[in-house]
Amino acid sequence: MNLFSKSAYLLSLTAVRPFAFHSNHRSHLFEPSAAMALRRSPRLRALNSKSVDNQVENQIGSSKNDKPKAKRRRTSSKARVKKIKETASPVANATSLPRKLEFDALKEYRHVLSIDEAGRGPLCGPVVAAAVIYPKGQASLDGIVDSKKVRTEDERERLYESLIAIPNIRWAVCVIDAKRIDEINILQATLEAMRSTAIALTKASDLSVRQVSEVSVNEQGCYVVISNTHRKEGENKPSSNCKDYFALIDGNKIPKDMPCDAECVVKGDGKEFAIAAASIIAKVTRDRLMHSYDEMYPVYGLSRHKGYGTRDHVSALLEHGVSPIHRRTFAPIKHMDLGDE
Repeated sequence: MNLFSKSAYLLSLTAVRPFAFHSNHRSHLFEPSAAMALRRSPRLRALNSKSVDNQVENQIGSSKNDKPKAKRRRTSSKARVKKIKETASPVANATSLPRKLEFDALKEYRHVLSIDEAGRGPLCGPVVAAAVIYPKGQASLDGIVDSKKVRTEDERERLYESLIAIPNIRWAVCVIDAKRIDEINILQATLEAMRSTAIALTKASDLSVRQVSEVSVNEQGCYVVISNTHRKEGENKPSSNCKDYFALIDGNKIPKDMPCDAECVVKGDGKEFAIAAASIIAKVTRDRLMHSYDEMYPVYGLSRHKGYGTRDHVSALLEHGVSPIHRRTFAPIKHMDLGDE
């Protein structure tokens, strides 16, 4: 603290009343004029410097402590309860989701297939549904949660490869292209894809879409791919009776004309293991398609946003127009002047 600050402090006190200052067991009565003398006298400054410093610092320190503390934002009880629930959720604390609904259904049915989709919201590309029959005696694969909660694309790819490599697992994917989506709307296209995967695994009837050997951008229109995993004889052998099957479907709607009994599970990809497995297969299948489409239509940056309506994607649409894989019935494309396209 400099000399001027000390003098100003003494003046502020003596303006009210004289005060006694103690130093080295001596008592000195200071008037306002004494403060000015302190300022001019080197001897008094040397004598009382330490005590003045202590008193001024104590006074300043106490004034800081007297300031009201900043109020902390109080978290509402609802927010605290929500945070506790999120922390205690299976996704946060477990390596994979539970299989409760699957095991409950297996008490009455021989096979349980779980269905989910990917790609309802994008402005371009197909919607893809996947159905999975996970082997009954197979331990749950670590890391299987909702595909949207798997942080990286590389991690989803790893989980996908691990899933399809499991012995006796059965799965099917159905790809519904943009043209079909524009014809019947995205909801009906999604339900059609889900129903097709169920039919593919149950063999209940003929497929309404063609079956191909692999997912590829070279395939035109709508199609289904069925796993050709080697299956052992026994309880994992596919049944030809559709009454032996039960479907767990993510969402709040069951497709019409399902080949087997079914139950819809709202947000099921975050609750049930096998539905989450189906979501990963559907998501990775679609992402791989979008990477291939990016090579065909590089101006849109499809590898980055996978066809969703990001700012860059919309800017590219305004600059370059639409491609054959864009959905004409989706905004903002439906408000664009497409000419004769």
